[in-house]
Amino acid sequence: MPDQTLQTETFQTDALRNEALENEALQHEELRVTIPRPDRLSTVEEARAAIDGIDAALAALLERRAAVAGVVQRLKPVGGFAGRCPDREREIVAAMAERAPTLGPERLARIMNVVIEAGLEVSERDRKNVQDGSRAR
Repeated sequence: MPDQTLQTETFQTDALRNEALENEALQHEELRVTIPRPDRLSTVEEARAAIDGIDAALAALLERRAAVAGVVQRLKPVGGFAGRCPDREREIVAAMAERAPTLGPERLARIMNVVIEAGLEVSERDRKNVQDGSRAR
């Protein structure tokens, strides 16, 4: 009988692990992207296909970033463009510059300014739609 007890305990442990994974999956989604090494691309078609894949991942990430930034806007005492935090934006750019040194802080600041403004515009639109009771995009 010890084997049956052990199997039951293992099953319960697996069931709890699976439940935890399912709960985590409800909270998070995983995005896996193959990022080709530029030195391995030998044709324009391969390079363009690589760019298309990266752009698809960027689009998904930007969409999710805007949604999460909208949560921040709702939680902040002052949201929208009036609630922008330059110090936080500099922190974001500095952290990104460590991961993308070729782009550097100046280019990343320009990119992130556009990303942040687009997110704020979406948040404002969504806030107005809620007030109006509409669902326009």
